Amino acid sequence: MTQEETADYARLMSPREDTTWEGSTPVLHTSYLDTAFRTGTVEPVANYTVIRVKQDILNHSSVGAILTSAGQESYHPATTGGVDWRLVTNDNKYGVRGQAIFSRVDSEDIGYGLDMTIDKLSGKHIRAAIGGTIKDPNLNINRLGYSSRVDSRSTWGWMQYRTNDDWWIIRNSYNNLNFYTAWNFDGVNYRLGGNFNTYIEFINNWSLGTGLEVQGEKYDDLETRGMGLWEWPVRPTFSWWAELVTDQRKMVSFTINPGVGSDRGGSWWAQYFGIDLRPRSNMELSVGANYHKTDNGLRWVINDEDSVVFADLDKNQLFMHASAGIVFNRNLTFQLSAVALISGLDYQNYRYYRGGQNYSGPVGLYNEDYNFSALNSTMLIRWEYSPGSTLFLVWTRARPEFDSGVNDLDFSRDVDRLFSGGDQNVFLLKASYWMNI
Repeated sequence: MTQEETADYARLMSPREDTTWEGSTPVLHTSYLDTAFRTGTVEPVANYTVIRVKQDILNHSSVGAILTSAGQESYHPATTGGVDWRLVTNDNKYGVRGQAIFSRVDSEDIGYGLDMTIDKLSGKHIRAAIGGTIKDPNLNINRLGYSSRVDSRSTWGWMQYRTNDDWWIIRNSYNNLNFYTAWNFDGVNYRLGGNFNTYIEFINNWSLGTGLEVQGEKYDDLETRGMGLWEWPVRPTFSWWAELVTDQRKMVSFTINPGVGSDRGGSWWAQYFGIDLRPRSNMELSVGANYHKTDNGLRWVINDEDSVVFADLDKNQLFMHASAGIVFNRNLTFQLSAVALISGLDYQNYRYYRGGQNYSGPVGLYNEDYNFSALNSTMLIRWEYSPGSTLFLVWTRARPEFDSGVNDLDFSRDVDRLFSGGDQNVFLLKASYWMNI
Protein backbone atom coordinates (compact mmCIF):
# COMPACT_ATOMS: atom_id res chain seq x y z
CA MET A 1 0.00 0.00 0.00
CA THR A 2 1.41 3.41 -0.98
CA GLN A 3 1.76 6.33 1.44
CA GLU A 4 -1.09 8.19 -0.30
CA GLU A 5 -3.39 5.15 -0.02
CA THR A 6 -2.56 4.82 3.67
CA ALA A 7 -3.41 8.47 4.24
CA ASP A 8 -6.68 8.17 2.30
CA TYR A 9 -7.70 5.15 4.37
CA ALA A 10 -6.96 7.05 7.58
CA ARG A 11 -9.04 9.97 6.32
CA LEU A 12 -12.05 7.78 5.55
CA MET A 13 -11.79 6.14 8.98
CA SER A 14 -12.00 9.54 10.72
CA PRO A 15 -15.45 10.97 9.96
CA ARG A 16 -16.59 14.14 11.68
CA GLU A 17 -19.98 15.83 11.91
CA ASP A 18 -19.94 19.47 10.92
CA THR A 19 -22.44 22.23 10.23
CA THR A 20 -22.82 24.50 7.22
CA TRP A 21 -25.45 27.16 6.59
CA GLU A 22 -28.05 27.60 3.88
CA GLY A 23 -29.34 31.10 4.48
CA SER A 24 -30.23 31.09 8.17
CA THR A 25 -30.75 27.31 8.34
CA PRO A 26 -28.00 25.07 9.77
CA VAL A 27 -27.34 21.85 7.81
CA LEU A 28 -25.54 18.95 9.49
CA HIS A 29 -23.29 16.86 7.30
CA THR A 30 -20.42 14.41 7.61
CA SER A 31 -16.89 15.36 6.59
CA TYR A 32 -13.63 13.42 6.68
CA LEU A 33 -10.34 14.50 8.14
CA ASP A 34 -7.41 14.66 5.78
CA THR A 35 -4.58 14.13 8.22
CA ALA A 36 -1.63 13.68 5.86
CA PHE A 37 -1.86 15.65 2.60
CA ARG A 38 -3.26 19.08 1.84
CA THR A 39 -2.19 21.61 -0.78
CA GLY A 40 -2.74 25.32 -0.43
CA THR A 41 -1.31 28.59 0.83
CA VAL A 42 -1.94 29.30 4.49
CA GLU A 43 -0.34 32.75 4.36
CA PRO A 44 1.70 34.39 1.58
CA VAL A 45 5.38 34.92 2.24
CA ALA A 46 5.84 38.22 4.08
CA ASN A 47 8.54 40.40 5.58
CA TYR A 48 8.20 43.11 8.20
CA THR A 49 10.55 45.96 9.09
CA VAL A 50 10.33 48.42 11.99
CA ILE A 51 12.78 51.28 12.56
CA ARG A 52 12.39 53.39 15.71
CA VAL A 53 14.52 56.27 17.02
CA LYS A 54 14.01 58.35 20.15
CA GLN A 55 15.96 61.21 21.72
CA ASP A 56 15.61 62.68 25.19
CA ILE A 57 15.77 66.48 25.19
CA LEU A 58 15.64 69.22 27.83
CA ASN A 59 14.88 67.89 31.33
CA HIS A 60 11.76 65.76 31.01
CA SER A 61 11.05 65.73 27.26
CA SER A 62 11.63 63.53 24.24
CA VAL A 63 11.06 63.36 20.50
CA GLY A 64 10.98 60.31 18.26
CA ALA A 65 10.19 58.86 14.87
CA ILE A 66 9.13 55.48 13.48
CA LEU A 67 8.97 53.88 10.04
CA THR A 68 7.38 50.50 9.30
CA SER A 69 7.10 48.39 6.18
CA ALA A 70 5.06 45.24 5.57
CA GLY A 71 5.72 43.41 2.30
CA GLN A 72 3.74 40.39 1.15
CA GLU A 73 3.49 38.48 -2.10
CA SER A 74 0.69 39.76 -4.37
CA TYR A 75 0.12 42.84 -2.16
CA HIS A 76 1.40 46.39 -2.53
CA PRO A 77 3.92 47.09 0.26
CA ALA A 78 2.31 48.81 3.24
CA THR A 79 4.39 51.69 4.57
CA THR A 80 3.61 53.74 7.66
CA GLY A 81 5.57 56.26 9.65
CA GLY A 82 5.39 59.22 11.92
CA VAL A 83 6.94 61.48 14.49
CA ASP A 84 6.01 61.79 18.15
CA TRP A 85 6.85 64.18 20.95
CA ARG A 86 6.48 64.72 24.67
CA LEU A 87 7.46 68.21 25.80
CA VAL A 88 7.30 69.06 29.49
CA THR A 89 8.08 72.31 31.30
CA ASN A 90 11.10 72.39 33.61
CA ASP A 91 8.88 72.42 36.71
CA ASN A 92 6.97 69.36 35.36
CA LYS A 93 3.62 71.15 35.70
CA TYR A 94 2.52 71.30 32.07
CA GLY A 95 3.16 69.21 28.99
CA VAL A 96 2.30 68.72 25.34
CA ARG A 97 2.37 65.27 23.76
CA GLY A 98 1.26 63.90 20.44
CA GLN A 99 2.11 62.25 17.16
CA ALA A 100 1.69 62.83 13.43
CA ILE A 101 1.50 59.74 11.21
CA PHE A 102 0.99 58.68 7.60
CA SER A 103 0.24 55.44 5.76
CA ARG A 104 0.45 54.20 2.18
CA VAL A 105 -0.91 50.74 1.43
CA ASP A 106 -1.58 51.04 -2.30
CA SER A 107 -0.23 52.93 -5.29
CA GLU A 108 -2.70 55.82 -5.04
CA ASP A 109 -3.93 56.78 -1.58
CA ILE A 110 -1.92 58.26 1.28
CA GLY A 111 -3.60 58.59 4.66
CA TYR A 112 -2.63 60.78 7.56
CA GLY A 113 -3.38 61.18 11.24
CA LEU A 114 -2.69 63.67 14.02
CA ASP A 115 -3.09 63.35 17.79
CA MET A 116 -2.27 66.05 20.36
CA THR A 117 -2.86 66.47 24.09
CA ILE A 118 -2.14 69.38 26.44
CA ASP A 119 -1.76 68.28 30.08
CA LYS A 120 -1.70 69.90 33.49
CA LEU A 121 0.51 67.28 35.08
CA SER A 122 0.82 68.34 38.69
CA GLY A 123 -0.89 70.31 41.41
CA LYS A 124 -2.18 69.49 44.86
CA HIS A 125 -5.84 69.38 43.89
CA ILE A 126 -6.43 70.01 40.17
CA ARG A 127 -5.21 68.02 37.14
CA ALA A 128 -6.57 68.46 33.62
CA ALA A 129 -6.07 67.62 29.97
CA ILE A 130 -7.55 68.51 26.60
CA GLY A 131 -6.87 66.78 23.33
CA GLY A 132 -7.91 66.06 19.79
CA THR A 133 -7.40 63.41 17.12
CA ILE A 134 -7.73 63.43 13.33
CA LYS A 135 -7.78 60.22 11.29
CA ASP A 136 -8.06 60.61 7.52
CA PRO A 137 -10.43 58.15 5.74
CA ASN A 138 -7.42 56.71 3.86
CA LEU A 139 -5.35 56.09 7.01
CA ASN A 140 -4.54 52.37 7.36
CA ILE A 141 -2.02 51.20 9.97
CA ASN A 142 -3.54 47.79 10.69
CA ARG A 143 -0.82 45.71 9.05
CA LEU A 144 1.65 46.43 11.87
CA GLY A 145 -0.55 48.45 14.22
CA TYR A 146 -4.20 48.86 15.12
CA SER A 147 -6.82 51.57 14.78
CA SER A 148 -10.43 50.94 15.79
CA ARG A 149 -11.76 53.33 13.14
CA VAL A 150 -10.67 56.09 10.74
CA ASP A 151 -12.70 58.87 9.04
CA SER A 152 -12.82 60.68 12.37
CA ARG A 153 -12.16 64.07 13.94
CA SER A 154 -12.57 64.03 17.71
CA THR A 155 -11.87 66.18 20.75
CA TRP A 156 -12.14 65.56 24.47
CA GLY A 157 -11.49 67.18 27.82
CA TRP A 158 -10.82 65.93 31.35
CA MET A 159 -10.53 67.65 34.72
CA GLN A 160 -9.85 66.08 38.09
CA TYR A 161 -10.16 67.39 41.63
CA ARG A 162 -8.27 65.24 44.11
CA THR A 163 -7.81 65.24 47.88
CA ASN A 164 -4.85 63.61 49.61
CA ASP A 165 -5.35 64.57 53.26
CA ASP A 166 -7.37 62.49 55.72
CA TRP A 167 -10.82 63.93 56.33
CA TRP A 168 -13.44 62.18 58.46
CA ILE A 169 -13.43 58.54 57.16
CA ILE A 170 -11.84 59.42 53.78
CA ARG A 171 -8.11 58.98 53.09
CA ASN A 172 -8.11 60.33 49.51
CA SER A 173 -10.49 60.93 46.63
CA TYR A 174 -10.33 61.45 42.87
CA ASN A 175 -13.24 63.25 41.20
CA ASN A 176 -13.26 63.30 37.39
CA LEU A 177 -15.29 65.19 34.81
CA ASN A 178 -15.02 64.05 31.17
CA PHE A 179 -16.40 65.34 27.87
CA TYR A 180 -16.00 63.90 24.36
CA THR A 181 -17.35 64.48 20.85
CA ALA A 182 -16.43 63.31 17.34
CA TRP A 183 -17.37 63.92 13.70
CA ASN A 184 -16.62 62.02 10.53
CA PHE A 185 -15.25 63.82 7.44
CA ASP A 186 -18.80 64.30 6.12
CA GLY A 187 -19.57 66.43 9.18
CA VAL A 188 -21.77 63.89 10.98
CA ASN A 189 -21.54 64.20 14.77
CA TYR A 190 -21.50 60.47 15.59
CA ARG A 191 -20.29 60.72 19.19
CA LEU A 192 -21.31 63.17 21.91
CA GLY A 193 -21.30 62.66 25.64
CA GLY A 194 -19.64 62.97 29.00
CA ASN A 195 -19.46 61.50 32.46
CA PHE A 196 -18.68 62.26 36.06
CA ASN A 197 -16.99 59.61 38.15
CA THR A 198 -15.40 59.50 41.57
CA TYR A 199 -13.10 57.14 43.45
CA ILE A 200 -12.83 57.29 47.24
CA GLU A 201 -10.40 55.38 49.45
CA PHE A 202 -11.40 55.12 53.10
CA ILE A 203 -9.11 55.02 56.13
CA ASN A 204 -10.03 51.33 56.66
CA ASN A 205 -8.63 50.60 53.14
CA TRP A 206 -12.02 49.94 51.59
CA SER A 207 -12.75 51.84 48.37
CA LEU A 208 -15.86 53.07 46.57
CA GLY A 209 -16.23 54.24 43.00
CA THR A 210 -19.30 55.46 41.16
CA GLY A 211 -20.15 57.31 37.96
CA LEU A 212 -22.89 58.67 35.75
CA GLU A 213 -22.61 58.90 31.95
CA VAL A 214 -24.76 60.70 29.37
CA GLN A 215 -24.67 60.07 25.60
CA GLY A 216 -26.43 62.50 23.29
CA GLU A 217 -25.36 61.86 19.68
CA LYS A 218 -28.17 61.79 17.12
CA TYR A 219 -26.59 59.65 14.41
CA ASP A 220 -24.38 56.58 14.08
CA ASP A 221 -22.49 56.23 10.79
CA LEU A 222 -21.42 52.58 11.29
CA GLU A 223 -24.52 50.88 12.72
CA THR A 224 -26.02 49.95 9.33
CA ARG A 225 -22.72 48.43 8.12
CA GLY A 226 -22.28 50.64 5.08
CA MET A 227 -25.96 51.36 4.34
CA GLY A 228 -26.12 54.98 5.45
CA LEU A 229 -26.76 56.86 8.67
CA TRP A 230 -28.84 55.46 11.50
CA GLU A 231 -30.71 57.75 13.90
CA TRP A 232 -30.87 56.84 17.58
CA PRO A 233 -34.49 56.12 18.62
CA VAL A 234 -34.11 57.80 22.02
CA ARG A 235 -31.60 60.37 23.18
CA PRO A 236 -29.96 61.17 25.43
CA THR A 237 -29.23 57.84 27.11
CA PHE A 238 -28.00 57.47 30.69
CA SER A 239 -25.98 54.89 32.59
CA TRP A 240 -24.87 54.58 36.21
CA TRP A 241 -22.39 52.28 37.86
CA ALA A 242 -20.70 51.75 41.22
CA GLU A 243 -17.98 49.55 42.67
CA LEU A 244 -17.27 48.66 46.31
CA VAL A 245 -14.00 46.86 47.16
CA THR A 246 -13.12 45.68 50.66
CA ASP A 247 -9.61 45.79 52.14
CA GLN A 248 -7.37 43.96 49.66
CA ARG A 249 -4.65 43.45 52.27
CA LYS A 250 -6.84 40.90 54.04
CA MET A 251 -6.82 37.18 53.33
CA VAL A 252 -10.30 37.50 51.76
CA SER A 253 -11.62 40.57 49.91
CA PHE A 254 -14.83 41.18 47.98
CA THR A 255 -15.87 43.31 45.01
CA ILE A 256 -19.44 44.36 44.23
CA ASN A 257 -20.12 46.23 40.98
CA PRO A 258 -23.74 47.06 39.97
CA GLY A 259 -24.84 49.11 36.97
CA VAL A 260 -28.04 50.21 35.22
CA GLY A 261 -28.97 52.35 32.24
CA SER A 262 -31.15 53.09 29.24
CA ASP A 263 -30.45 51.37 25.92
CA ARG A 264 -31.85 52.44 22.51
CA GLY A 265 -35.44 52.56 23.62
CA GLY A 266 -34.90 49.77 26.14
CA SER A 267 -32.93 49.29 29.33
CA TRP A 268 -30.11 47.25 30.83
CA TRP A 269 -28.78 46.31 34.23
CA ALA A 270 -25.75 44.37 35.40
CA GLN A 271 -24.28 42.97 38.60
CA TYR A 272 -20.73 41.76 39.23
CA PHE A 273 -19.52 39.94 42.35
CA GLY A 274 -15.95 38.80 42.90
CA ILE A 275 -13.85 37.18 45.63
CA ASP A 276 -10.07 37.34 46.04
CA LEU A 277 -8.43 34.83 48.37
CA ARG A 278 -4.83 34.98 49.61
CA PRO A 279 -4.32 31.99 51.96
CA ARG A 280 -0.55 32.51 51.95
CA SER A 281 1.82 35.21 50.79
CA ASN A 282 2.81 33.11 47.74
CA MET A 283 -0.73 32.04 46.74
CA GLU A 284 -3.63 33.95 45.24
CA LEU A 285 -7.03 32.80 43.99
CA SER A 286 -9.71 34.92 42.33
CA VAL A 287 -13.26 34.11 41.16
CA GLY A 288 -16.02 36.33 39.90
CA ALA A 289 -19.20 36.50 37.84
CA ASN A 290 -21.05 39.26 36.02
CA TYR A 291 -24.69 39.00 34.92
CA HIS A 292 -25.88 41.45 32.25
CA LYS A 293 -29.48 41.76 31.04
CA THR A 294 -30.78 43.89 28.15
CA ASP A 295 -34.51 44.41 27.64
CA ASN A 296 -36.03 45.68 24.40
CA GLY A 297 -32.86 47.30 23.05
CA LEU A 298 -33.04 48.19 19.34
CA ARG A 299 -30.26 46.46 17.36
CA TRP A 300 -29.08 46.04 13.79
CA VAL A 301 -29.53 42.40 12.77
CA ILE A 302 -28.65 41.88 9.11
CA ASN A 303 -28.45 43.60 5.72
CA ASP A 304 -30.67 41.80 3.22
CA GLU A 305 -29.76 43.11 -0.28
CA ASP A 306 -30.87 46.77 -0.18
CA SER A 307 -32.77 46.48 3.11
CA VAL A 308 -31.40 47.04 6.63
CA VAL A 309 -33.10 44.86 9.24
CA PHE A 310 -33.45 45.93 12.88
CA ALA A 311 -35.14 44.19 15.80
CA ASP A 312 -35.75 44.56 19.53
CA LEU A 313 -33.29 42.48 21.53
CA ASP A 314 -33.71 40.74 24.86
CA LYS A 315 -30.31 39.46 25.96
CA ASN A 316 -29.18 37.50 29.01
CA GLN A 317 -25.44 37.13 29.45
CA LEU A 318 -23.32 35.59 32.20
CA PHE A 319 -19.55 36.06 32.32
CA MET A 320 -17.46 34.06 34.80
CA HIS A 321 -13.75 34.01 35.54
CA ALA A 322 -11.38 32.16 37.86
CA SER A 323 -7.62 32.29 38.30
CA ALA A 324 -4.99 30.87 40.63
CA GLY A 325 -1.31 31.58 41.03
CA ILE A 326 1.41 29.96 43.13
CA VAL A 327 4.99 31.11 43.52
CA PHE A 328 6.90 28.03 44.71
CA ASN A 329 10.20 29.91 44.72
CA ARG A 330 11.88 32.64 42.69
CA ASN A 331 12.55 30.19 39.86
CA LEU A 332 9.28 28.23 39.66
CA THR A 333 5.74 29.60 39.30
CA PHE A 334 2.35 28.17 38.32
CA GLN A 335 -0.68 30.01 36.90
CA LEU A 336 -4.12 28.74 35.92
CA SER A 337 -6.93 30.90 34.53
CA ALA A 338 -10.32 30.33 32.93
CA VAL A 339 -13.02 32.59 31.49
CA ALA A 340 -16.52 31.46 30.53
CA LEU A 341 -19.34 33.18 28.67
CA ILE A 342 -22.91 31.97 28.24
CA SER A 343 -25.58 34.08 26.57
CA GLY A 344 -29.04 33.88 25.07
CA LEU A 345 -30.25 36.37 22.44
CA ASP A 346 -33.93 36.73 21.58
CA TYR A 347 -34.79 39.13 18.71
CA GLN A 348 -38.38 40.32 18.32
CA ASN A 349 -40.32 42.63 16.03
CA TYR A 350 -38.05 42.48 12.97
CA ARG A 351 -38.50 45.50 10.70
CA TYR A 352 -36.83 47.36 7.85
CA TYR A 353 -35.13 50.68 8.53
CA ARG A 354 -36.44 53.48 6.29
CA GLY A 355 -34.26 56.35 7.52
CA GLY A 356 -34.69 58.86 10.31
CA GLN A 357 -37.14 57.47 12.88
CA ASN A 358 -39.05 55.51 10.24
CA TYR A 359 -39.36 51.72 10.16
CA SER A 360 -41.56 49.30 8.27
CA GLY A 361 -44.18 47.16 9.90
CA PRO A 362 -43.21 43.79 11.43
CA VAL A 363 -41.46 41.39 9.03
CA GLY A 364 -41.74 37.66 9.61
CA LEU A 365 -38.92 36.46 7.34
CA TYR A 366 -36.10 36.35 9.86
CA ASN A 367 -35.00 34.34 12.87
CA GLU A 368 -31.55 35.30 14.14
CA ASP A 369 -31.98 34.04 17.73
CA TYR A 370 -29.21 31.94 19.22
CA ASN A 371 -27.43 30.74 22.32
CA PHE A 372 -23.65 30.94 22.62
CA SER A 373 -21.36 29.44 25.22
CA ALA A 374 -17.58 29.35 25.45
CA LEU A 375 -14.92 28.33 27.94
CA ASN A 376 -11.28 29.30 27.46
CA SER A 377 -8.61 28.22 29.93
CA THR A 378 -4.85 28.54 30.16
CA MET A 379 -2.23 26.84 32.32
CA LEU A 380 1.29 28.25 32.53
CA ILE A 381 4.34 26.81 34.28
CA ARG A 382 7.49 28.96 34.32
CA TRP A 383 10.83 27.51 35.36
CA GLU A 384 13.99 29.57 35.37
CA TYR A 385 16.40 26.64 35.20
CA SER A 386 19.45 28.88 34.96
CA PRO A 387 19.95 32.60 35.63
CA GLY A 388 18.40 34.41 32.67
CA SER A 389 17.26 31.14 31.01
CA THR A 390 13.60 30.16 31.23
CA LEU A 391 11.36 27.27 30.23
CA PHE A 392 7.62 27.87 29.68
CA LEU A 393 5.02 25.09 29.47
CA VAL A 394 1.60 26.33 28.25
CA TRP A 395 -1.68 24.47 27.80
CA THR A 396 -4.71 26.30 26.37
CA ARG A 397 -8.21 24.88 25.96
CA ALA A 398 -11.03 26.46 23.93
CA ARG A 399 -14.62 25.19 23.90
CA PRO A 400 -17.10 27.38 21.94
CA GLU A 401 -20.63 26.32 20.98
CA PHE A 402 -23.25 28.09 18.88
CA ASP A 403 -26.87 26.85 19.04
CA SER A 404 -29.55 28.50 16.90
CA GLY A 405 -32.23 26.20 18.33
CA VAL A 406 -32.55 28.04 21.65
CA ASN A 407 -32.51 31.73 22.54
CA ASP A 408 -32.42 31.75 26.33
CA LEU A 409 -29.85 31.31 29.08
CA ASP A 410 -30.26 28.09 31.03
CA PHE A 411 -27.51 27.85 33.64
CA SER A 412 -27.59 24.06 34.11
CA ARG A 413 -27.73 23.29 30.39
CA ASP A 414 -25.15 25.86 29.35
CA VAL A 415 -22.62 25.00 32.06
CA ASP A 416 -22.85 21.34 31.02
CA ARG A 417 -21.96 22.42 27.48
CA LEU A 418 -18.85 24.22 28.71
CA PHE A 419 -17.36 20.92 29.89
CA SER A 420 -18.63 18.64 27.11
CA GLY A 421 -16.46 17.29 24.30
CA GLY A 422 -15.34 19.03 21.16
CA ASP A 423 -12.74 21.26 22.82
CA GLN A 424 -9.60 22.45 21.09
CA ASN A 425 -6.30 21.99 22.96
CA VAL A 426 -2.94 23.55 22.26
CA PHE A 427 0.29 22.58 24.06
CA LEU A 428 3.27 24.88 23.77
CA LEU A 429 6.82 24.51 25.05
CA LYS A 430 9.08 27.56 24.85
CA ALA A 431 12.68 27.72 25.99
CA SER A 432 15.15 30.59 26.19
CA TYR A 433 18.84 30.39 27.04
CA TRP A 434 20.98 33.29 28.19
CA MET A 435 24.51 33.30 26.78
CA ASN A 436 26.84 35.58 28.70
CA ILE A 437 29.25 36.57 25.94
